[in-house]
Amino acid sequence: MTLAQQYRLLLFGSLYFAQGGALSYFLSYNIVFLKGMGYDAEDIGAFQAVLILPFVLKIVLGAISDRFSLFGLGHRHPYILLGLLIQAGAFLLMPSIADARDWQLFFIAALVGAVGMALYDTCTDGLAVEITPEDDRSQVQGMMVGARAAGILYAMLMGPLLVEQWGWSALFVMVAVFCLPGMLLIISLRKLTTASHSTTFSWHAFSSFDNSQIWLLALIGVLFALALDGILTFLSLNLASAKGFELYKLSWVLIAAMLGRLVGATLFGVFANKLGYRNGLVVVSFIAASGCLGLAVVDAEAWVYVMAALIGVAYGFFMALYAAMAMTLSNPGIAASMFAIFMIFLNVGAGLGQLVAGQMTSSYGFQIMSISMVGLLALNVVLSRYVRTRQSP
Repeated sequence: MTLAQQYRLLLFGSLYFAQGGALSYFLSYNIVFLKGMGYDAEDIGAFQAVLILPFVLKIVLGAISDRFSLFGLGHRHPYILLGLLIQAGAFLLMPSIADARDWQLFFIAALVGAVGMALYDTCTDGLAVEITPEDDRSQVQGMMVGARAAGILYAMLMGPLLVEQWGWSALFVMVAVFCLPGMLLIISLRKLTTASHSTTFSWHAFSSFDNSQIWLLALIGVLFALALDGILTFLSLNLASAKGFELYKLSWVLIAAMLGRLVGATLFGVFANKLGYRNGLVVVSFIAASGCLGLAVVDAEAWVYVMAALIGVAYGFFMALYAAMAMTLSNPGIAASMFAIFMIFLNVGAGLGQLVAGQMTSSYGFQIMSISMVGLLALNVVLSRYVRTRQSP
C-alpha cells in the first residue's frame, strides 16, 4: 500500500468515525435524553423529524461545495473543516444549554450540529470521488462504512458508562472529541489529499443522469434498503413482544448487527476488486436473504444474535458496494451533489421499508414480512445481471 493510499484511508476513516459518534447521539441518545427531561413521545418525534432535514438537504450543501470555493481556499477541505468545527462547537455548548433548561436554544444547537455533520459528510463524499482512483474505491468505501459503524458502536458501548459515571455532559464532550482527529488530518494532509486536476462546476454535468446504469443502481439501492431497513426497524419490536426480550438483550442484538456492519464493510474492502460489482451484488443479496429467512424461522436466542449479525454483514457490505458504484458513476464536476442524490435513493428505500414493513407486520406478522423481503432481494439478483463490472459515467 502506497503512502497516498494510507493517507486517504486515514483521513476518510477519521471523518466517518466522527460522523458515527454524532449519529449515535442523534438516532439513539437524543431520544433517551429528552425523555429523561420530561418530553413526551410526540414532542420527541417532532424534534427527531426536524433533525433529519439537514440530511435531506445534503444535495443543496453539495451543490454549494461544487459551485463555490470557500474564501478561495478550495471546494472540499475548508467546508469539511467548517462542518467539523460546527459539529464540535454545537456539542460542546449543548450541556450548558441543557443545564439552563433553555430547550428552544438546545433544539437550535442540535440542529446546527446536524447541519455541520451533513456539511462535512457530503463534502467528504465529493472529495473521495475526486481523489480516489478506480481500483482503490472499494477499499476506501470499506474504510468509510466500517469507520462509521465503529464510531456508532464505540459510542453505544462507552456512552452509558460515561453518563452513569459523569453525567450527560461527558457524552456530549465525547462526540465533540470525535471530531478532533478529522480536524487535524484535514489540515495536515490537505496538500496530499487534493485532486491533481481541477474540475469546473457545470450545470450541464447534471445531464450525466441520462445513464441507465445510474437508474439501475438507484433501483437496486431502493429495494435493498427497503428490505433490510424494514426488517431491522421492526426486529426489536418483534423480539420484545413475541420472544420476551428485555432491554439489555435488545441492546446486544443491535450491537451484534453493528459489529456485522463493521465486518461486512471490511470484507468488501478486501474482496471487492476480486468479485467485481455484479458478483458482489449477488453475494450480498444471498447473505441478506439468509439472514431474513433465519430471523423468520429461528427460535433459539443465540441464533437471533447470529442472524442479526449476518444481516449486519450484508448491510455493511452493500453500503460500501453501493457507495463505490456511486463514486464511479458520479460526474466529477458535480461530485458532492451527485453522490448526495445517490444517498437520497437509499433514504427513500429506508422510508418505504419502514412503511411497508409496518403494514405487513401489523397485518400478517413479522415472519411473513421477513420472508416477503427475500423476494425483493431475489429481484436484486436478477437486476445485478445488467450491472457492468466496471462502470464509467
